[in-house]
Amino acid sequence: MVAVAIGGAAGGLLRTALGEVSSDWPWPTLLVNISGAFVLGLIVMYGRRHWPGALIAGIAVGGLGALTTFSTMAGELWEFLDSGEWGTLASYGLASVVGGILAAVAGLRLGRAVR
Repeated sequence: MVAVAIGGAAGGLLRTALGEVSSDWPWPTLLVNISGAFVLGLIVMYGRRHWPGALIAGIAVGGLGALTTFSTMAGELWEFLDSGEWGTLASYGLASVVGGILAAVAGLRLGRAVR
């Protein structure tokens, strides 16, 4: 439980700092979601074999849970839809979903390959 709180505090602080980055395109949200998917994949394959459960929970549930953000992505997609920015809506949605899946697979494969 303490590990999740510590991880959540760290992930939340990092997410808040990245949220301050100003951009016309939602790069900060895309970055945290894709990197979070990669790290989660890595933890699932590598961490389960080598780390205690509390550390995994601290990083995966606390840290990555606070760092990544589906709700912000959904809000940004809604803003693009509402303003008729169809190209940005499609490219951001596709980059988020496909990028997240590819990043998770890469993390899983790396986690499996590293002994």
